[in-house]
Amino acid sequence: MSAKPKIRARTIKEIPSTFESSNEQYLPIRDKATALDTNFQDPGVKHYGLARFSENEKNALDLWQRGNKFYLHCLSRNKKVVAKPEEIIRQLCLKRLLAMDCSLDHLSLEVPIKMGNTIHSIQRFQHLT
Repeated sequence: MSAKPKIRARTIKEIPSTFESSNEQYLPIRDKATALDTNFQDPGVKHYGLARFSENEKNALDLWQRGNKFYLHCLSRNKKVVAKPEEIIRQLCLKRLLAMDCSLDHLSLEVPIKMGNTIHSIQRFQHLT
């Protein structure tokens, strides 16, 4: 008679605290300067990137917080995206172009680039004519 294989009982791991409240709401950020300081941790990058924009342009950003992450409303994709430093600069540039009467129809944020046999989606501005 052969011995039955031992079956290990699986234990359910605790859910990390970031997933405990999956129905957290997006809260609007009123102090945008502090939120931008939090996102731009490297002072060199912060100075070089944000110095090109006025305080009015920075305050016009549609910033939100959900949990401990910051989000902003993307004007071209029309949804909230994680507010990484490059995304913040991208949205500030997009706002400036829209203020200069450029149309969203003539701008593209994600441009497909062919490298070898594969096509990659690169996030950058391209003016379509």
